[in-house]
Amino acid sequence: MRKLESPVARPDRAPYFNAEIEGRGYTFVLPTPGQFAPIAARLAEVEALTAVEVEAALGDLLLVTWADEEYALEATDGAAAFMEAHRAGWRASETLAALYTHVVKELSATILEPEVKARVSFFGARGRATPGE
Repeated sequence: MRKLESPVARPDRAPYFNAEIEGRGYTFVLPTPGQFAPIAARLAEVEALTAVEVEAALGDLLLVTWADEEYALEATDGAAAFMEAHRAGWRASETLAALYTHVVKELSATILEPEVKARVSFFGARGRATPGE
């Protein structure tokens, strides 16, 4: 991680969020569903992946979510990003797995839930009978 010469201001609102890692706060951005889908698809098969493949997928997550105001990642691929976090003193596997869980939770709440509600609302508006009627 390289300290930026001039900090970059980030808005204090979604999709940005802060997380404390190893005693320091960092800024991240919630990825779009399109950015996240390939990472989630790889990690869905975690039992079939090698440790190196899991680290690379978690590093890819770090790359698409990184938006820190003071530090830039120097890595350009997932494996290198994972190693960069490790060398910065992070418990990289635990920290990035927690980041993955947070992203899943946030995307589910902000993207998937409204879509499901819209579908339910659409079918409900068509006059479908509810069980027991």
